[in-house]
Amino acid sequence: NQIQIPEQMGMAPIKMYKLDWTSMIFYAYCAGVFLFSVRFIVQLFSLKRLIWSGKKTRDEKFIRIETDQKSSPFSFFNHLVYNPYLHTSSELKTILAHEKIHAEERHSLDLLIIQLFTIFQWCNPFVWWYRACLNDNLEYMADTQTITKNINKTEYQYLLLKTGMRES
Repeated sequence: NQIQIPEQMGMAPIKMYKLDWTSMIFYAYCAGVFLFSVRFIVQLFSLKRLIWSGKKTRDEKFIRIETDQKSSPFSFFNHLVYNPYLHTSSELKTILAHEKIHAEERHSLDLLIIQLFTIFQWCNPFVWWYRACLNDNLEYMADTQTITKNINKTEYQYLLLKTGMRES
């Protein structure tokens, strides 16, 4: 794909390259994979820092981590991370029940796998849609199981609204 300009007046030939669209698309794809990989690594390090900086308490097979950061409660494998100052004790009991279900069902693994698919399929709109659906489905499953544990449905709905509004 080189065009050579012939020697004129004793000058050395100049090599010029034509615009190769397939190469440009490939490099754009690789740049996207690189950027999303860096973003994923930064998120993992932030998560590690949050887990290591919190106050840890052993609870059965789980590690409860109290943080002072203003964030929604979440689980990462057997780590349950929450801010105790943002919730009442009854809310915390319900939140921890919900997060324990996420941990027991290994939802963190599902989320890591879809994150890896997203890194390598970042240009595929269906992977983004699937990722959102997976997140919603995992939350629905945890909510459904949490409600079966003798929790008042109305109070649980208000708690979901409260934590959802805090995320916005």
